[in-house]
Amino acid sequence: MTETKCHKEELTATLEAHLSPAHRELLDTLLEKPEASEEHASQLQRFTLTLLKRFSQSTRPSRIKANLEDLRTLRPLYRELEPVITALDLTPEGVRYYANSVLKGRIDQVSRRAEDDRHLHLVCFIAHQFLRLHDMLIDILLLAVQQVLNTCQREHKERYYTARLAQRSTLRTLVTEVDHGLCGPLTMIETIAFSEQFSAPEKVGRIQAVFSSGQAQRRAAEVSLRELTQQVRDGTEDADYYEVLTAQSVRLQNRVADIVKEVEFQGDDTTDLMVALQYYQAKGRTLSQGAPLGFLPEPEQGIVHDASGKLHVSLYKALLFLTLAEAIKAGAVNLKHSYKYRSLDDYLLPKAAWTAHRAEYLQRADLLGVADCQQTIHELAARLDQQYHHTNQRIAQGANPHLHFHKDGSFHVSTPAAEANESESLRSLLPAERYISLVEVLATINRLTRFLEAFEPWHVKYARAKPPEKAFLAGIVGYGCFIGIGKIAQISKWINASELETTVNGYFTLENGFVAEIVTETNCRYS
Repeated sequence: MTETKCHKEELTATLEAHLSPAHRELLDTLLEKPEASEEHASQLQRFTLTLLKRFSQSTRPSRIKANLEDLRTLRPLYRELEPVITALDLTPEGVRYYANSVLKGRIDQVSRRAEDDRHLHLVCFIAHQFLRLHDMLIDILLLAVQQVLNTCQREHKERYYTARLAQRSTLRTLVTEVDHGLCGPLTMIETIAFSEQFSAPEKVGRIQAVFSSGQAQRRAAEVSLRELTQQVRDGTEDADYYEVLTAQSVRLQNRVADIVKEVEFQGDDTTDLMVALQYYQAKGRTLSQGAPLGFLPEPEQGIVHDASGKLHVSLYKALLFLTLAEAIKAGAVNLKHSYKYRSLDDYLLPKAAWTAHRAEYLQRADLLGVADCQQTIHELAARLDQQYHHTNQRIAQGANPHLHFHKDGSFHVSTPAAEANESESLRSLLPAERYISLVEVLATINRLTRFLEAFEPWHVKYARAKPPEKAFLAGIVGYGCFIGIGKIAQISKWINASELETTVNGYFTLENGFVAEIVTETNCRYS
């Protein structure tokens, strides 16, 4: 009996032990069409399984809302089947393998499987889609936050530039008014005060006349000075940025608010950010004045309140979402259900399994020789000390030609030049034409390397003829150049759309994908 067949029988036995009749009935409902309401009786109804196959990566609120509806559908299914998924103990690759069979297959193909086999595939499908949807929602969250950040930075720079122009205009006006209203009259007063031609009463009269004639200019200078002072004060508080962020908050909330409310985050519950997230998920859109502020720096804690002490809810939510995005990217906040955003500990061996099977794991990894940490460190330290002695002896004997000492006792190390490796230019091997078809490049590489032979069908059950080379090349170009499979079939000659779709579904897997990615990225430069 092959290892694959033994493993499949183990999974089947696990299902029989943990999958109840209610679970089986729940799984089979995925292969049924939901009953149509009277309003939609004339519309074509789709299978529940079909509705859960595709998610949207768009940041449009309507598409995000549809994804969240799928999450609300998948969550009770996943929680109901979570003990079964845990008992199966499949790796992420194993879950993806069985889930892909459902994703790529038609409803009738899934339905015709034997009961245990069908239920195994459906359990893995639910687990895979639930984790994958969480990843996609967080990707959308990070993208939406970054878009708002870019908009805020751009508008803030524009406002800052406009304010700088206004300040310069006010400053020029102030200089002119000070020159005419203060400097000029002061010079005249100084001349009058020290003149010997006028008597004291005449000097007083003339000075009074100067003051009277310059009142308008002085008042204008005072107004300009107040305007400039206010502009400088507003600029130092950086209030424009938070005004822009507040204006963008509604757009961000439309995309992110429900995601943050629905997704289960994982982290240290005692941190200020986790406390704020739990508060937000409990309160939703109705935040009160007692919202936690500990996750914000002190200056921002003051900014989220107005002069009367009232909380700016829109600004608070925007700052919460921005802080959350940074924490997710830094790994400080993780997801409980995810492929990409789990805690680092979740990717490691369970501590209990490591403690129980440590020797076995070390033996399989060929690490028994370094199993004793202290002994390993001691041996490495001894080897390092020995190497230091050897190096110092060569320096003392003048045997190191790359070390040079200066008169002041300092030294420098010169790196020897690498040996020149003469080889013919690649240009001589390429055609004289400046532009080369990407398909020609791929076909030439395949003739030399036969890289297309690395594409194996993801599910080998029946012996079928391998699709022609042109179908693989069309699929690689369609994906690698972001044209799309449907579009590449439309614009290409002698490419059958059905054959291309079958090739992509059957052969373009994660295991084969790196081949096409490397070849396409390497050779797009020559197209």
